[in-house]
Amino acid sequence: MRTRLVSYLSLSTFLLIVAFIATSAVFAAPAPAGDHLAVSGLVTNPMGKGLKEVEVEVLVNGQHVKPTGKEAEIVTGKPGGFVADFILPPGTLPAAKVRQGRG
Repeated sequence: MRTRLVSYLSLSTFLLIVAFIATSAVFAAPAPAGDHLAVSGLVTNPMGKGLKEVEVEVLVNGQHVKPTGKEAEIVTGKPGGFVADFILPPGTLPAAKVRQGRG
């Protein structure tokens, strides 16, 4: 009886894991097509202290680009750091000139 219960629990656990993996694969959003660019940095004053609430602009080939996600602009946090991800048209990055500037 105990062997049957252990076998049943093992089989149930295995099936749950398989179902979870299959569901994750079905519902996982495909990565958007295009070139992916991740930009991060630290904005500091002349003494090296991080500056918060500074708007950062990213230019690719001289054109302003907006980050992916909900935020339409990039602003530094309390220690002066920022992170942004971009999805650009396919083929943009191989010969791109990327420039960061403070807005």
